[in-house]
Amino acid sequence: MTRKTTLVGSLGLTIPNWSPRSKRLVRKMRKLTLSGKSAKKGRVVSEYTVEEEQIASCLSIRGNRNSFKSSPLVVESADSLEGPLYVEQSRLVEGSTCAVYAAMESATGRRVALKRGDYNANQLQMQHEYEVLQQLSELEHVVTAYDLIIEDADNDIYLVMELCTGGSLVDLIVKTESGYTFEYFKPMIAQLTGAFSRIHELGIVHRDIKADNVCLATKDGGIRVLDFGEALVLKDINPAYFNPRAGTMHYMSPELVDEIFQKRVDVESPADSQLDLKKCDVFALGVTIYCALTACFPWRVAALNDPLYVAWAERGCLGYSPTWRALPYRARVLLTNMLNPDTARRWRMDEAHSFTLTGMMPVSH
Repeated sequence: MTRKTTLVGSLGLTIPNWSPRSKRLVRKMRKLTLSGKSAKKGRVVSEYTVEEEQIASCLSIRGNRNSFKSSPLVVESADSLEGPLYVEQSRLVEGSTCAVYAAMESATGRRVALKRGDYNANQLQMQHEYEVLQQLSELEHVVTAYDLIIEDADNDIYLVMELCTGGSLVDLIVKTESGYTFEYFKPMIAQLTGAFSRIHELGIVHRDIKADNVCLATKDGGIRVLDFGEALVLKDINPAYFNPRAGTMHYMSPELVDEIFQKRVDVESPADSQLDLKKCDVFALGVTIYCALTACFPWRVAALNDPLYVAWAERGCLGYSPTWRALPYRARVLLTNMLNPDTARRWRMDEAHSFTLTGMMPVSH
């Protein structure tokens, strides 16, 4: 009888055949672990405590961040008698489908982030996210994925990633009274536009860019882009991974809102959509930058039933007028071109990156 603990990523452990006695012992050890009565081999995990910095360092999954209950997490190795692969240190965030934990790798002591989901419900998306992150593994400002682990005994799947301890952008923004100054935030804009320029060059779109999905690697470290669960590889789109309603409402481009929500088009595959998904990413990043500079959203939704969006589309006033006028000229030029309702005139990501670095308008514009 083979215990099916599969490491899809780099570890590639050999799965042993277990005797009935071994399996009984493992079941006993699992019960002791879950009851918190075993102190052997690091199996007792700490009680969950909510600390501001822990929450700020989380990988964002949609859900209530304040409704967590303490529960042990042990990701077992192929031979559990040798100890767990990872031991939970704290649960960071839990959503409707996945939970994210800060954990320690038993063999090395390295701290990692574990994104745990139900295998039956989340296997396709999490395996897809792992594969996308592997394609982006050379990019400095994209979170590193270490492994994908399938634990059949518990029907769980785990994405093992770099733990970002510097805080998510949304958590950092709310600590400011009115957002960051453009000069202070400009290096982060350069990192973001540069990262997404390379992602787009590789033929990949993120489709859920927002402040929640941007973190600092450490308090003084560089930006990391997270959550590629809705990302698409444009040259080889698998309809199984295509969610036509991907994204977050505040950040959606007007053409995406129009296609999905206003016209009620039932887009079943990428072939049914005429959207420029790279330009949708540019728009979402523009909203993210506006949020960082002002600590507020420019509108509720980029649609003509939202007065703030109408003010932008018809009069060129982004958000509330005093807030918009207070931004420096260079910031307004950048946002104007990233958030242009006309996709033909909206900048590409590489153009936004070039302008951020040089202050010079792209030749094509």
